[in-house]
Amino acid sequence: MYRRWTLFDQALAEAWTFPVNPNKMTSPHGPRSLTILSTAPTNTTSSSHGRVVEGNMEPYEWQFSGSIRTQEHHDELRRWTRKVNRLMLTDHFDRTWWVRFTGFEVDEKRPSTHTDWRFDYTIKAINYGSAA
Repeated sequence: MYRRWTLFDQALAEAWTFPVNPNKMTSPHGPRSLTILSTAPTNTTSSSHGRVVEGNMEPYEWQFSGSIRTQEHHDELRRWTRKVNRLMLTDHFDRTWWVRFTGFEVDEKRPSTHTDWRFDYTIKAINYGSAA
């Protein structure tokens, strides 16, 4: 099943669905937070042993990009990326992430005979991990 990306602002109980999904993104899965604890060698072995403890994932930078073909799409992306609170973003695989937007870059393209609104965009966000 093909799903549109959706943003949800819990503070305002407001949702918005992307008219066109982004076409590129970095991995939404952040680096693992591993701590290696070593122990001293024992009399019977010359090598040390250790164990690995996995902690909570730290927030990390995530980005995605796509195309804009209407003024409404442009204006809504700009409005949502200006929000300062954490938002829930559901992607095309029905995965939901906690995100806070940190950047919105727009690159204007030459208008075509079909549309005057031709932009590519890149959105940078802090991803706090899975919301589900």
